[in-house]
Amino acid sequence: MKISYYFESPEVIYSNEKITEVSNQWIKLLTKHASLSPRKTCRLCLHTNKASVLHQMIILHNKTVHVPIHRHLHSDEILNVFTGSAIINFYKSNGVISKTIKLSKKNCLTVTIPKGIFHSLTIKSNWFLFQEIIGGPFIPKNTEFANW
Repeated sequence: MKISYYFESPEVIYSNEKITEVSNQWIKLLTKHASLSPRKTCRLCLHTNKASVLHQMIILHNKTVHVPIHRHLHSDEILNVFTGSAIINFYKSNGVISKTIKLSKKNCLTVTIPKGIFHSLTIKSNWFLFQEIIGGPFIPKNTEFANW
C-alpha cells in the first residue's frame, strides 16, 4: 500500500488520504522523521487542517521530549497508548500534583483530560507512540502554560 502525505513542518505530517489506514508504513515514516527532528518528535495529523472541528493525531515522542505543564481552555482531550510508556501528571491550580497515571499497555491505555485541567507528560520509554484526540480548531491562545 502506498501512503500519500505532505509536511506542514519537519515534525508535522498530514495524510492526503480520505480514509487513512495507520499502518506500519506510517509508523516507520514517523520514526524516521522523529529521529531526524531536533526535538525528536513527529505527528501524523488525521484531520484535514488546523481549522478542523476534531483533531486526531498519531504522535511519536522520544524520551528526551519535554511536554510542559499546560491546559486546554476550550476542549477535553483523550490520549490512547499504542507503544511505550509515559507518566501523566495532573495539577491543582497552585501547581501541586493532584494525580499521577502511568500510561502503558500494562497500566492505562486511555486517559481523558477534561478542559481546564493542568497536566504534563514525561516520556519513560525510549519512544512513546500514542493517539491524541482534541477538539479544534487549533488556536494557540486556547492552550495555557503554567507560570507558577
